[in-house]
Amino acid sequence: MLASYPDSSPLVPLAKERLAAVRASLKELEARRNRRPGEADPAYRSAEAELVNAETELKAQRAKLVALQEEGKSVSQRIQLLEQSAEEIQRLKRQQEIDEKNYQSFVARAEEARISNAMDRLKLANVSVIQKASVPVEPVEPKVVKVLLLGLGLGLAAGVGIAIVSEFYTPGLATPQAVERRLGLKVLLSIRQRL
Repeated sequence: MLASYPDSSPLVPLAKERLAAVRASLKELEARRNRRPGEADPAYRSAEAELVNAETELKAQRAKLVALQEEGKSVSQRIQLLEQSAEEIQRLKRQQEIDEKNYQSFVARAEEARISNAMDRLKLANVSVIQKASVPVEPVEPKVVKVLLLGLGLGLAAGVGIAIVSEFYTPGLATPQAVERRLGLKVLLSIRQRL
């Protein structure tokens, strides 16, 4: 441009100013590009701090995940052991029921054999029921009137006996003579009770 226009031309200083402004802008842009972003920017610093916190939290969560996975494996193993134990318990219960049935069968057969041997000893091979038992028309016991009279008599006797024993062993003083005997003092006055 200097070759086309002389230095005295009014456009040259204006072009130089613009060129200087563009060079200054380029230098500023290069300086921004070369320096670390956010060195002076508080938003960048807070974002960087949040990133560090997030990374720390991520590491902690990964550690928890590993611990939970290990615990899950442990729980799974215990569940498998419990399932195996439950199966074994069910098998043992079934075996117990079978053994119980076999025992009851054995007891019944042993009783039948004992009865058969006893009958063979007594030569009772053909035992049969001649007559079935009959139900009585009237009840044999209890006789209500007899029981009531017996209860009344025993109740009266017990009541009189308790009253006599209670009077005999009561530590009270009923007569003036009993007071003199017990306390060794003369009785000055006695009040009779009216009935």
